Order: sequence, then C-alpha cells, then structure tokens
Amino acid sequence: MKNRLNLYQTARLALFTALVAITPGLVGAQPSCASLNGSYAGGGPGIASNRDGTITVPTSFIAIVTFASGKLSGSQTAVFNGVVGRVTFSGDYTLNSNCTGSATFTFQNGTTAEADLVVAKGGKTFYGVITNNPPGNMSSFTFTKM
Repeated sequence: MKNRLNLYQTARLALFTALVAITPGLVGAQPSCASLNGSYAGGGPGIASNRDGTITVPTSFIAIVTFASGKLSGSQTAVFNGVVGRVTFSGDYTLNSNCTGSATFTFQNGTTAEADLVVAKGGKTFYGVITNNPPGNMSSFTFTKM
C-alpha cells in the first residue's frame, strides 16, 4: 500500500512540475499569426448603394491576392446587381503582433479601398472588412492560402 501511495504521489508531482514548467510560456503569450506571404484566394458578399443611398443592391466578389514584404497585388471579379466587372489592384499592408492589420487596395481606375484584417490559422487564412465604404455600403471577405 505504501509503494502504491508513493507511486501516485510521484505521478502527481511529475504532472504538477510539468504544468509549472510550461505555464510561464503560456501566460501573456502572443498568438502566432505568422505573416501574409504568397497567394491567397477568396471573396465575400456585400451591399452597394447609389450616391444618395436610395437604391441598394447585393454584391459579391472573388479574388486572388499576393502578399510580399508589405506590398500586395491581385485581380478580382465582382458582381454588382448582375453586372460583372473584372479589375486588377495593388497596394500596401501592415500586420500587428496581435494578428490584426490593415490594407489599402488601389484599383486600376485609381479608386481605393481600405480594410481592417485579422490573420488566423498561422497565416493560412485572413478575414477583412472594408472600412472606407460610403454610407449604405458594406463588404467583408475571407481568404485562404493557395
């Protein structure tokens, strides 16, 4: 009986020691976001309205975007109330240590879109929302590394 008790105490002590040893690395640890590098495919839904906001229509887009050293480029196909448009874009992006970031997309006609980003799954996925939409407009997106 005494040997069994010592065995259980030794096992509990070993488990406690292991937990204490790994806990400091977990307390206050930042998430691992990796970075956005390479090509990603994705898209998302949205809502667009005319200038005075009296007419709103559903939108949707798909795109491929490539990230490298703070720069981005890509192409997209968008549908606005049944009208298809294809454009290319380029821009800049920044990432923060807490897995958030921002991007500016400049389209071939000179218009821009600004987005807030959240990077997930070690840099394999990112989510975003356009932040400079006119009133009545909305667009969000999800992209996955190719």
